[in-house]
Formats: sequence, structure tokens, C-alpha cells
Amino acid sequence: MGLAQGGEGHQATYAQAPSQDLCQAGAFFISGEHIYLCPEACQAVQADPAAAISVLFTCESTIIVK
Repeated sequence: MGLAQGGEGHQATYAQAPSQDLCQAGAFFISGEHIYLCPEACQAVQADPAAAISVLFTCESTIIVK
């Protein structure tokens, strides 16, 4: 998942947390058929009115392991 912050042209890539309980900054998790931002990532998006989220699909895993 990528986040382009308002007007900066910089895109941050978020990694997948294994579950909501293992969320951390800059991550998202999948529950059922839905993708959710972890709380800190969600706050960053909500704070930037020009933010845009892209969902990127690859064959390579980027799951955060704790």
C-alpha cells in the first residue's frame, strides 16, 4: 500500500502487519476482504487533506514479522 502525501510527490510504502493486534506505524492489516490502516497510519492520512492512497499488488510479501 502506498501513501502520497499532499503535494510532496513522495510516496511512502506501508508494510502489512500480520493482524490488528500487531499494528505499528506505517502499516496496514487485512481482515476478511477489507484492508485497514493501522491507527498511526490512519491518523497520518486523516491529518493530510491532500493525501492519496494506492493499493499496490505484488507477488512479493512485505509482512512485518515481530
